[in-house]
Amino acid sequence: MHHLFLDESGNHSLNAYEPSYPVFVLGGALVSEHELARLAAAVRAFKIGFFGHDRLVLHTADIARNRRGFERLADPEVRRRFYAELNALVEALDFGVIACAIDKPLLVQRYGALAADPYALSLGIVVERLCFALGASEQGRIIVECRNRRLDRELRTSWDILRINGTRFVRPSTLGR
Repeated sequence: MHHLFLDESGNHSLNAYEPSYPVFVLGGALVSEHELARLAAAVRAFKIGFFGHDRLVLHTADIARNRRGFERLADPEVRRRFYAELNALVEALDFGVIACAIDKPLLVQRYGALAADPYALSLGIVVERLCFALGASEQGRIIVECRNRRLDRELRTSWDILRINGTRFVRPSTLGR
């Protein structure tokens, strides 16, 4: 059994986006069952070693903006050390990455009003890649970062549609197991 821990970056709306960040990215870390406990313990130890506790979520927006517990990173030397230790941690861990990036202006340019929702589109692609990575004999579990009720409901709808219809390359029966 493998676990894919998913999170997104960017807004999935096709009507609104930052010109400096016109993409939507859905990606995650693929971790085997036997590696999961070691990974969790290593991340916990990193947080405790650097912050003195493990209650922080390593959220890019908070790290970049020095907020919600990351205020110390405003000091350039502390930030340098943080990234050096975080990079060393990532290099030491055994996991894969599955991700999909959608260029929203290009999607709208090509498909206009028929453009698929970037979250639904990228979820289908990520699920396909997960199925390809695991093969026919192995099962996987997807764990998604909670957002808010509306967005979580939209995700559930996208997942249900995938389970009913499958994707271009993966049959629904593969997703239902």
